[in-house]
Amino acid sequence: IGTLGIKPSYPATGYGYIRPADPFEGFDDVRKVAAFVEKPKEDVAKDYVAQGARALKIHAAADGEGPTSQRYLDLLDAARELKIPVILHTGCIQNRLFYKDPSWGRVEQFAPWFEAYRDITFILAHMNFHEPLRALEMCELHSNLCVDTSWQPAEMVGEAVRRIGASRVLFGTDWPFVGQNLALG
Repeated sequence: IGTLGIKPSYPATGYGYIRPADPFEGFDDVRKVAAFVEKPKEDVAKDYVAQGARALKIHAAADGEGPTSQRYLDLLDAARELKIPVILHTGCIQNRLFYKDPSWGRVEQFAPWFEAYRDITFILAHMNFHEPLRALEMCELHSNLCVDTSWQPAEMVGEAVRRIGASRVLFGTDWPFVGQNLALG
């Protein structure tokens, strides 16, 4: 499974941390994941920051919180202050086993954030999953949005590059969970 991480500049306890392990052979900047820790206590967060941990991802459907959540607004204010991007898990999978409120995965509900926080780059994880064209429409309206390619077929990745440009389409994968049947060429 691949993930993106953002190095924090302070030990926040409101979001999870990716604790990096050794790099992959031949790729100094690509590291294995030692562990993911969900919302650690402050002393643990300080230790992770000291070790170089990095990550900020908002997963509204899993948290069951929408765009007016004060916790999320506080995180966005911190991201603005730190000048770091925000990975927003998008796509609505109707599964309450994994998601507290699947409807919060709909990208269009977060349009007020894209306007209010124009100085933050938002990465729409999974390109809005089953509705990638909505993600691309949002990107066309808001220049501070990018998409990642995970869960999307090559044809949709190509469409994203044509519509919003290659610099706003980031490679993302949930391999080996999914993806062995997808080819980019």
